[in-house]
Amino acid sequence: MGTRVSGGQEVTSLALGTWFGASLAGAVGGWTLEYRSVGGGGPAVLAVLCSVSLLPALAVLGDKAASGRWAAGGALLGAVLMIGPLLAVINEGATPLWAARTDRPLGLKAVGSWTTEDLVIRSRPDRVTARALSDGIVAWRWTPPRRDVVCTMSRETTEGVALLGHAPETKPCTSVVALDLATGRVRWTTTLPAGAVPAAGARPDLVAAGHGLAVVPAADGWRGLDAADGKERWRTGTAPGCVPLLAHTDPDGRTADAPVVTVADCGPDKAPVLRTLTAGGGRRLSRTELPARGVPRELAVLAARPLAVWVWESETRGTRAVLSYDPLGRKRATVPVSTRDGELRVVPALGDRPAPVFAARPTRTAVVVGEILIMPRVRPGDYKELANGKGGNVRRRSRLDGLSLATGRVLWTTEEFHGHLQGLTRDGASVWALQDEEMLRIRIATGGMEQSVYLHGPRPSRRPADLWVRGDVYAVVNEDGTDDYAPVRVLRHS
Repeated sequence: MGTRVSGGQEVTSLALGTWFGASLAGAVGGWTLEYRSVGGGGPAVLAVLCSVSLLPALAVLGDKAASGRWAAGGALLGAVLMIGPLLAVINEGATPLWAARTDRPLGLKAVGSWTTEDLVIRSRPDRVTARALSDGIVAWRWTPPRRDVVCTMSRETTEGVALLGHAPETKPCTSVVALDLATGRVRWTTTLPAGAVPAAGARPDLVAAGHGLAVVPAADGWRGLDAADGKERWRTGTAPGCVPLLAHTDPDGRTADAPVVTVADCGPDKAPVLRTLTAGGGRRLSRTELPARGVPRELAVLAARPLAVWVWESETRGTRAVLSYDPLGRKRATVPVSTRDGELRVVPALGDRPAPVFAARPTRTAVVVGEILIMPRVRPGDYKELANGKGGNVRRRSRLDGLSLATGRVLWTTEEFHGHLQGLTRDGASVWALQDEEMLRIRIATGGMEQSVYLHGPRPSRRPADLWVRGDVYAVVNEDGTDDYAPVRVLRHS
C-alpha cells in the first residue's frame, strides 16, 4: 500500500513548491531581461534575490516529505505569481502603433527628418514622405524637381514651415524651398548665389528656420526672410573676403530679440567668424573669432541662448571642444571633447566608434537645457565582442555626462547603461535617451533616471536614429530603412 500524505504535508508541499517555482521563474526571467537590457536595473535586483532564494527553496523542498503532485502544482503556481513582479520591474512600456514598410529602392539612406504635432516626416535624397503619427498613413510626398537630390534641411521648423535645399548631385546646393509641413506644398522658393555655396554635396545647417524667420546665405552675408511668404525682412553682410558657412536658430517660437547665430568662412588660414543677430531686424549682437584655422572638420552651433559651439579641427593640435560664450561674444568655458576619462560625442557612436547618421540634417547626441550641456561620454571597450565574437555575444555600454556651460565642469555622470545610446532629445526640462529597447527619461539637475519605458514589439535597430517625443508618442526614424528594421517606427506609452 502507498503512503498516505496528510493534509499538513499537502499544504507544506504546495507552499514549498510555490517558493521554488517563484524563485526559479524570477531568476530565469530576471537574468533574461537583464541580458536583453530591459527594464533598467530592476530585473537584475529581482534576479539576484530570486537566485539567492532558489537554492534554499530547492534544499528545503528536497528535505521534506512532499507530495510530488502538490509540489509540482505549487511550482506552477509560483511561476504564475512571479509574472506580476516581472512585469513590475520592466517598468512602463510603449506599444507599437505602426511601422513603415521597407524602403525601395534598396540602399538609399535617408538624409534627415522632422516632426509636427500630427506628422513624422522622413527625407530621402529623392523624396520626402510625411506620415500621420496616429496610424502611419501617408499624408503627402514631395519630390525634388528634375533629377535633383536633397542636400540640406533646416534643423528647426517654424510656424508649420521647414526649409529644404536641393540640387543636382554634382552641383552646389543653391535651390531652397519652404515646405508647408501640413500639406507638403511649396510655399515659396529662392535661389542662393553660386559664390555662397562653393562646393557640391550635402551641407548641414546651410539654412535655418525659427522665430517666424528663414535665414539663407546671400552673396556677401545673410538674408532674413519671412517664413510664411519668403519676403525679405533684413539683410546683413560678412567681413570682406568671408562667405556664409552655417546658421542656427533655437526652437523658441516667434521672438524678435531672439538670437540668430551665423558662422562665416574667411579663408584657409583665418579663423571662422561667429556672429549673433537679432531675429527681428538682423542687428548684430556679438562678433567673435573661433579658435580654428579655416573650416573645421566638424562645426555645429548647439544652442544660441546660451551660445554653445562645437569645433573639431582635423589638425592634431587643433581645437576639439565645445565652447560657450556670453551674450557679448566673450568666451565663458571650454569643454574638451577628449579627456583621460573618455571622449564626448556630439554625433552618435556605436560603443567608442563614431556613427554619424543623416547627411542633410545630422542626428546629434548633445542637448543644451538651460546652462547644462548633456552628451554621451564613450570609452574604449564600450563595444566589445565576447567569446571570440561568436554567437552574437557582445557587450554594449554607454553613459551620459551633464556639464556646466558656465565653468566647463562635469556636474554629473549617469550610471552605465547596458546598451548603446542611439538617440537623445529634449522634452521640456528633461531629456529622453533611446537605448536599444528602452527609453530613459533623465533628470537634468542630477542625471538621475526619472522614467524607464520599454519599447515593445519587434526588435528595433541598434543603429543611431532620430528620436522624437510628442507627449506619450515616440517616433524613431532610421537612416537605413532597407534592412530588417522599419524606416519609421512609432509607439505609444501605455
